[in-house]
Amino acid sequence: MTKADEDGMVVIRTRKRKRKGRRSKKRGMAKKTKIALIIIGVLALLLAIAVGTLVYMLNSGESKMHGEFTGIVHAPETVVTQNDGKTIEYNGHTYEYNENVVSVLVMGLSDESMYDGNPDAHCADAVILVAMDTETNEMKLIVVPRNSVAEVDMYEGSKLVETRPLPLTLAYPTVVGGTEDEAAANVARSVSRLMYNMPINYYLGIEQDAFVGSVDALGGVTVTALQTIPGTNYVEGEECLLIGEDALKYVKWRDTSVAESALDRQERQMQFVKAFASKARNSSVTELVGLYNDLSADMVTNLGASEVTYMASCLISGENASLDMVSLTGTTEKTDELGKPLEFYYLDEDSVTEAVLAAYYTQID
Repeated sequence: MTKADEDGMVVIRTRKRKRKGRRSKKRGMAKKTKIALIIIGVLALLLAIAVGTLVYMLNSGESKMHGEFTGIVHAPETVVTQNDGKTIEYNGHTYEYNENVVSVLVMGLSDESMYDGNPDAHCADAVILVAMDTETNEMKLIVVPRNSVAEVDMYEGSKLVETRPLPLTLAYPTVVGGTEDEAAANVARSVSRLMYNMPINYYLGIEQDAFVGSVDALGGVTVTALQTIPGTNYVEGEECLLIGEDALKYVKWRDTSVAESALDRQERQMQFVKAFASKARNSSVTELVGLYNDLSADMVTNLGASEVTYMASCLISGENASLDMVSLTGTTEKTDELGKPLEFYYLDEDSVTEAVLAAYYTQID
C-alpha cells in the first residue's frame, strides 16, 4: 500500500516489517512460556517424587514399627490373661491389647569413662519408654527409674554368660566387649521383661552431644525450675530457658551424697521431656527428620529413615492429642553387687501393671 508525500514521491508503508516484528515478539513470548511450563513441569515432578518418597517412607515405617505381639509373660497373680494376654482382666475391668501402639525405648547415655577407665564406657542414665497410639496419636511416656531391678543379660562378647537381677542402668555396660547397639538392645530386652514382654523392638540412645544439639535446634525449652542447679542461672521456682550445656546440667546434676538422688533428678528429666515433646510437635516432619540425621552420629539406634519419618509424622499429627507421662514407683534397698555399693529399686507390681495397661491396652467394659 502506497502514499504520496508533499513532493509527489511515493512512500511505501512499513506495515510488513511491523508484522515481522510482532511475529518475532510472539515467538519470544512463546519460547518464554514454553520454558516456564518446562520449569513448572520439572518442579511438579520433583514435588511428586518428594511426596511419593514421603508416602513410601511413611508406609514402610508403619509396617516395620507395628511389631508382632507374642503374649504376656511373668504377669502377677492380680492379672488374669486370656488369648495369650491379648485380653486382660484387672481390678474388675477387661482390657484388650491395642494393635495400633508402637513403642521406642529412649535412653540418656551417661559418660562413665572417668569411673570405668574405658573411654567408651556408658550407662543408661535415663530410661523412658515412649508408646504411641498411631490411630489417635496419643502418647504415653513411662519413666523407668535407672535403678529398677530387672532381669539383665550379661555377655562376654557375643556369649551370654548369665541372666541376673540387677539395676537397669547396668544393662548397658554388662555387654562386655560388645557393640553399642548390642548394649542398647540389652536394655530394651530388660525393660520388655519388666513390662510383661510388651514388644519393644526399637531403641534410641542419646549421648550428651546429641542432647545439647537437639535442645539448641528447637531454640531451647522453657520450664519452671524444680531445683537450683549449681553452675547455672537456674533457680528453684523461677521460669528459665533450658538451652545448651546448661540444659544438660539441669537434667543430669544430682547430689550423690543424698540417698535416692537419682529419683530426685528424675522429676526434672520428666519435666524436660514433656516440654521438649510438646515443642517438637510444632516442627515439620522434614525438620525433625533433618534434626535426627544431623545428630545421628551421637546416637545409638536401630531406627531407620522410614521409622523416624513415620514417628515424626505421628508426633506432629497429634498436636492436640494427649501426652501423658508417668514414673514407675517402688522401694529402694542398698546392697553390694559387682564389688561396689548399689541401689536396687524394686518396682511395685501394681505400678507396672497400670502403666502397661494405660500404654498398650484399651479398656472395653
